[in-house]
Order: sequence, then structure tokens, then C-alpha cells
Amino acid sequence: MGDVGRLFRSLVGKSWRVAVVLCATPAFADAVQGPTRIVSIGGMDSPSGDWFQRVSDISIASNGWICAADSGRLEILCYSADGKLQSSMGGKGDGPGELRALSAIEADTVVVAWDPVTGSAIRYSLDGRVVDSERTRPRGFDAGTARRLRNGSLVSVTAARFTHGELYDPYNRLVLSRPESTDLAALTQDTLAAIRSDAVFWYDAADGVPYSAASTPFGDGGAWSFIGDSVLVVADGYSGELTWYEANGTGLAVVRRARVPVEARSVSDQDLANVEKSLRAERGGAVPREIVLRAPPSWSGIADLVVDDDGDVTYVGSPDADGRTYYWRALHSDDSLHVVPLPPDFKLKAVSDGVFYGVVTDELGVQQVVGLRVDSEAATAWRVGG
Repeated sequence: MGDVGRLFRSLVGKSWRVAVVLCATPAFADAVQGPTRIVSIGGMDSPSGDWFQRVSDISIASNGWICAADSGRLEILCYSADGKLQSSMGGKGDGPGELRALSAIEADTVVVAWDPVTGSAIRYSLDGRVVDSERTRPRGFDAGTARRLRNGSLVSVTAARFTHGELYDPYNRLVLSRPESTDLAALTQDTLAAIRSDAVFWYDAADGVPYSAASTPFGDGGAWSFIGDSVLVVADGYSGELTWYEANGTGLAVVRRARVPVEARSVSDQDLANVEKSLRAERGGAVPREIVLRAPPSWSGIADLVVDDDGDVTYVGSPDADGRTYYWRALHSDDSLHVVPLPPDFKLKAVSDGVFYGVVTDELGVQQVVGLRVDSEAATAWRVGG
């Protein structure tokens, strides 16, 4: 990781200006030469025979190793910068260093893996040895994996609930909590953000049952990302507001806000008809003849984001009208905002030293971890404003 203290002294000491992004067209995307692929790991043609089942996260260690969390195999695999396997850790089980589930990792001088089933964080050395583990989810607290900050507090994520009545809550919530408290009423310090799930709640129009949730392409109504154990960046996908929090005392302090342009278009009747069509194709006769769909207020303008060690925020919105996403946008610490035309099938997971690391899935469902470098001259051409 970079020098977080230096980074945030620079953030707090300046006023942000957000440039207006000129939205490029698909034709422009086709005309621009794409980023250069500098590393490929796994896939059908992998010389090392590495096959990923489901890559949930990627993180770059301090020595440049590329660490990939395979939540299908419940393993973390670390590779050199040129794609050669260096170590592996984890594995399914209940023993030391083993995992019941794997949601996210963070690599630095060690690798930390979060298990949302046990509510634990396990630390490994880069060569795969177990260093230690701790339970990061407070007992009795209905939350997924929690991240411990340098001041000892936790940021937990509670899941949306799709049901009838007062328990209906379509929001994933980021909650700041004090883990040493045993009183659940006093446990929660603050709700940092309520981010609308992209799912729709559907139920029988006549009886209300059966009911369930259906996935959509609308995108979650926001996103968040951490920088080490000190900083959290939260984005509102509908308004375009980004908020930087820094661990301070026993809580979090807001150190910066910025607003970026988003295209959060309304969910149309046709959009809902498409969701229902997909739902019926997937579940067949399990879906009643007439159903009610409760949808998000709009498509999200920031459905995912990644923060690199320099504090640059790279984010992506929901797909455009024809179902494809062409552009990630990068908000830089030098006050500029520019467009990064990554391939439509590329799922960004990490950015480090100017390289975009992500996952590409081929037509057979085989995944590759790839690193893409954007040409600096081309990046200047994409920059708008200043």
C-alpha cells in the first residue's frame, strides 16, 4: 500500500474540481485502440494449467505479486507480475487457515482474507503460512464480513431483505460498529451509507406468495472501497456524490466530498418486462402468471468502484441502453476526471501502478485474470477539462 498519511494530507489540503465528462459513443470505443494486455493468468490456453472457478477479488501485494481470491475453490493464489504461481493459501474446511467462504482479500506485506460465513479475517504470509485470525463480526450482529480499521472499530455490511411487511429492506447498509460492546442497541455507532440493491422484489399479484428477489442489470445504487485499514470511500450511484472517510479516534471522520456526473436513467416499463422475461426463463413454472415487481428508483450511475494506492477512484455505471458498458471513469487526485475505455467484458478488481487488473470470462465460462495498461498518450486524449 502507499503512504496513506501522505495521501490524505494532500486530499484534505486541496479543493476538488470535477471536470465534465464527454460521454463517448460505442463507435468511439471501437475506434480507440484498447489497453495493452501485459499479463494473463488462467484460461483455456494457460501454460501452467491454472483454472479459476469464480474470482471474487484481486489485490496487489507490496512486492508486486498478483493475488486472486477464487471463491469457488476457496483459495487465494498469488502470482508474480509476469503470471507465474508463487504461493497459495486457504482451502475449504474448518482447520487453521481454512475457509467456509471467501468474499474479499487485501494484499500488502501479508494477505488478509475475509470469510463471511464465520465472520473472520485470516492473515497469511505471502508464502502461504497462516499468521493469525480473528473474528471481525460482532456476535449476534446480522452482518456480513466486517473490516477492522486501525482505531479498532469495524465497518460491517448488512444485507438487503426482500420479504413482506416491516422487514422489507432493499438496502445494503454500511454500519460503523464498536466490537467490544455486548449490547446490540449500543453496538451500532452510525450507518455510513444505505445502498439500494439492484435486485427487484417480486410476488404473486393475487396472494402475495410465492415471493423472492430477482437479479437485474440496473446496478447497485452505489459502491464502496477501502484503502488499507485507514480509509473508506463511499459513492452514491444516484446522485454521483463520493465521500472519503478516515479512521479518527474511535470512529470515522469525513475528509473529502466530491460529485461526479452520472447517468442514472429511470427504470422503464420495458426494463421491468425484460427482468420478468429473464425471471420466467430461469424459473419457469415456479413464477405465478401475474406478479408485482418492486424495482430500484433508477439505473445506477456508480455500480462499482476501485481505489488505488494514490487515491484515484475508478468507477463504472450500469450498462447502457443496449446492455453493454463501455467506459470506466477515473477521478484523479490532480482534480481531473477522464474516461478509461476498458473492454466491455472486463470486470475491474484492482488498480496498481497504472495497471488495471480484472477478470475476463470467455464464452465457455472460463475465467482469466488479466492486467491491462492504458497508454498515457491515449489517456491524455480522453481527458476532458482540467
